[in-house]
Amino acid sequence: AEVDNNAVNRVEMSQAKANGFDFNVKAARAGIMAGQKTIELPDVNFDAIHKMRTKAVTRTDSQILPGYEGLEMLAIKPPTTLDYLQSRPTTQNAITFRRQTTKLDDAAPRAEGTSLPVTSFAASRITVPVEAIGHLFDVTVEEMEDDPGMQMLLAQAAQDVWRELNEQVVIGSGTAPALTGIVNSSGIQTEAYATSRAMSIKNGITSLKTTERATPGLLLMDPADFDLVIGDLIASPSFAINYIQNGIQARLWGLPVVEEEDIVAGYAYVYDPSLAYVAYRTGMVLEQTQSDGSKFAELVATYRAYIRAAYVMRRLNVRKVDITA
Repeated sequence: AEVDNNAVNRVEMSQAKANGFDFNVKAARAGIMAGQKTIELPDVNFDAIHKMRTKAVTRTDSQILPGYEGLEMLAIKPPTTLDYLQSRPTTQNAITFRRQTTKLDDAAPRAEGTSLPVTSFAASRITVPVEAIGHLFDVTVEEMEDDPGMQMLLAQAAQDVWRELNEQVVIGSGTAPALTGIVNSSGIQTEAYATSRAMSIKNGITSLKTTERATPGLLLMDPADFDLVIGDLIASPSFAINYIQNGIQARLWGLPVVEEEDIVAGYAYVYDPSLAYVAYRTGMVLEQTQSDGSKFAELVATYRAYIRAAYVMRRLNVRKVDITA
């Protein structure tokens, strides 16, 4: 927050520098609790923070950078494509909508007394089914009651469902009961390899903007391919400025990079998540039953985790890029 372009409640810089980073982090927390709207942390060496994020528990004091003694970097789940998509509820077992087949790109200035330009709009009626994704497993009552750690099974079961939904959204074949994923979008165009992997991706970003008239917001590629791209950038310092790895989310040409291991090697996808969403008929459901006669007698419980969802693409929003050198 600013007043007349001056930061509100500015921390005294000279005193803050003398206090050290850990002290200032604690002061920032106290300031936030007290209602401060702006907190400054002077002399923050983010490169040092990046190097520390994987520090060993058995580290020695000599391995701790001065001023960072109290800083603990927590593990962060790598982002998935689902994390960037809008979600909407539905009460239907299928989603029927109009998918644009033309772009609204004829807007132009008009002189007073003249008509606005007319943009031709065309769309196709599309229906995508809501599909159930899930699994079930058996666990004895003794296993669940005697080992508290077994409760983690439920979290793992739910996580596996989310993982499969993400996979379906990315690479689903469209053959029932699979969803039609991003890489199998109808009408998708391929950008040819040119000069280097990084430049090919840059060309794909440009094509998605100029040809599909979409707004690039995400890059999807196989982890091994992304490693090759990083290698190219390291070998070419002039490109390195376009790659940022801050320990949380890697970026290339300004776009977040999501590494999806199910994408076919040799290709990257430039994607606009604003033109698609996931519709949920049922959110994550975790259920347990012992109603089966034999399992009831044997003290065996059956657990199931599932979700019902559909992937909806309102307009073509992806460009395939050949990055095979």
